[in-house]
Amino acid sequence: MDLSKNIIGILSLTALVPSLAEAQKKQPNVLFIMTDQQRWDALQCAGNREIKTPNMDRIAREGVQFV
Repeated sequence: MDLSKNIIGILSLTALVPSLAEAQKKQPNVLFIMTDQQRWDALQCAGNREIKTPNMDRIAREGVQFV
């Protein structure tokens, strides 16, 4: 009786191992971009109307912008 419980327990754990490994692979992609020697208003997305920064504006639109 105890042997069958152990076998069922082991089989249950081996069934969970692939799903646990798959869950660890699905980590979020995080990209942190930081510039140096740049004023807070040097980007168009921060309100500057003279400087055109379309790529940084797109990143700010699609992601998170800390102001």
